[in-house]
Order: sequence, then structure tokens, then C-alpha cells
Amino acid sequence: MQYRHAKDFKNRLRFRLESTPSVKMRDAIERTDDNSLPQTLLDICTHHLQETRRYLRDDQLQRAVNILSEANTVYVYSPGPCAGLAEFMRYRMARFGLNLKIMAPSGHELLESLLHAGGKDAVLIFGFVHLLPETEVILDYAREAGYPVILITDRLVYPRAQEAEVVLYAGRGEVWEFHSMAGPTYIIENLILGVGLSRKEDSLGNLDKLQRLRVQYGSKLPRN
Repeated sequence: MQYRHAKDFKNRLRFRLESTPSVKMRDAIERTDDNSLPQTLLDICTHHLQETRRYLRDDQLQRAVNILSEANTVYVYSPGPCAGLAEFMRYRMARFGLNLKIMAPSGHELLESLLHAGGKDAVLIFGFVHLLPETEVILDYAREAGYPVILITDRLVYPRAQEAEVVLYAGRGEVWEFHSMAGPTYIIENLILGVGLSRKEDSLGNLDKLQRLRVQYGSKLPRN
């Protein structure tokens, strides 16, 4: 991009350092311009997926799968736009017999979940962009309670990431960009399938049982 003068450069730099929703939307509009919106979005998602795969270590992913599979309860901290990913994960994991609970997004209610988290459990955190006070509390208490932490983050350098048992990177774009959930969804689906494979017999048995229930009660409880 060409800049007419230093002031123009400074204004553009300030624009990129900001991260308000309107700034992100304006950046997305600029990138789309006269191009096809579906093609532009596809290119962006493809880039994020490729970036996610490039930094995804198979051994770390397997370690995360093992932690989830062995945990009595998995607590998930999923603030803001991550809430949908947590619900999707809970819905899928329940079929494999995994007990997954979503933590309160903020405030003292978060402590109600931490109260029950112990060494035989696990906590999965979505840490996007900033280190939140709630995330710090979860990491602080992990030393006392003994639960392992799985951190999914969109930053290659994230504060206190070294305190997590596993760190999984999910590309979502720069701070000033309109953030895609393609990368995080890819990570979550890997975890879901990984847990399903690790609990293969139980998983297939539960799915077969679900299908029998659908056949048995399908006339009374039709699918929406």
C-alpha cells in the first residue's frame, strides 16, 4: 500500500493498532472492495486454516486428546464469540460420554465452577487476543487444584501460555482484522474426533444406542 505522506502512514498505523468492531468491519470492507465476497471470505478462511495447520503440533494435539479423554469433568472457559464453539463441543462430546461443563464468562460465578475442579479434571480455555482476568484466575488456581489446562489461542505469543499443559494455536487473523472462526473450529473438530477415536468402543456403542432410540421414538419425537 502506498502512503501519500507521513500523516497518512500514522493514521493507517493507528487504525491497525485499534481493535474495535467497527475498525474490523471497515478493514473487511476494504479487503473485499469490488471482489466477490464469497471468494474473498474463502481465501481468508483458507489462509487461516493453512496457518493453523502449520503451527499445529500433532504431539500437542494428541496430548490434549489424552487429557480430555481421561478427565472426569472438562470445564470450558469460552468468553464472547467462543461460546458457540463451547456449545458445539459439549454437544458432540456428550455422545462419547464426556462430561463437559461450560464456565461462567465473567465475575464471581466463575469461581462456582473452579470450586469443583480438581486434579482428575481438566480446564480448556479459549484465549483470544487478550489475557483476561478470568483466565489469570484459572491459571493461578491450577497450581493449587492440580488440574491441567488446555489453551486454545490465536496469538503465537500469549501471556502465561507456558503455564498451560497444552497450547494449541488457531489462526484468526491480525488484531485489526475481522476474525474468522474457521481455525478454532478446525481445532475443536480435531479434538472431538480424537476423543471419539480414543474411546472408540464406547463412542460407537453410544452412537448405535442413539440411533436405536431415534428409530424407537422417532414418531413421537420427530427431528426439527
